[in-house]
Amino acid sequence: MLDIHSHLLFDLDDGAIDIQESVNIIKMAKSIGFEGMIATPHYKQNEYCQTPDNIIKRIDAIKFRLKQEDIKFNIYIGNEIYIFPEMCEFIQNGDIAKLNNSRYILVETPRQEKVLYLEDILFKIRNMGYVPILAHPERYEYIQKDIKYAKKLVQSGVLLQINAGSLIEMHGKKAKSTAKKLLKNSLVSFVATDCHSVGKMYFEYENILKKIKKIVGEERYNKIIFDNPRRVRDNLEIV
Repeated sequence: MLDIHSHLLFDLDDGAIDIQESVNIIKMAKSIGFEGMIATPHYKQNEYCQTPDNIIKRIDAIKFRLKQEDIKFNIYIGNEIYIFPEMCEFIQNGDIAKLNNSRYILVETPRQEKVLYLEDILFKIRNMGYVPILAHPERYEYIQKDIKYAKKLVQSGVLLQINAGSLIEMHGKKAKSTAKKLLKNSLVSFVATDCHSVGKMYFEYENILKKIKKIVGEERYNKIIFDNPRRVRDNLEIV
């Protein structure tokens, strides 16, 4: 498996506190079957504005530690971008990292309400030749209240990534219910950890995977758990 949404990099956002915690996350992820992770520290204006150079420095430091401990694990560059009006220009200028420098962009929105320019930004991203992936839509109130809007986004070319932890109520009952609805309606392209530390979600991961397979069936399960994340990594089209 490959995790496309993680906060394993230390001292960049609200994820890993130090390099040892980064290594602990990787050890746990590896133990349950992950071969690698895309590191997606938050990019949020006036709060977390890490440049690709800073991200690469952290990745290189972790890789050095992994080599010392003879741990084989792949780490790729990325960002989780909290939507803002000028984000397309920042992406175009290389100030924000795409997922493994691919065509795929991980986008986060406010949870309480839909921003008025959301669809315009998503359209601009697609028009620039990139593919927006909406992070954890099951946690957004505007999706919880209107699954049809999620379908509209998917039909427009947006891909959806739900959090594994949502299926065990880590983000509340509404998020769990919405995640299941999104899965049942074949609207989900990815399941990711969105890990910030070593926690309950990892210990429940085998159970979470079983839940997903039961909802979507084996063929769809293989796509969202194995095939699609690797296609992002390799900059291939999601079909």
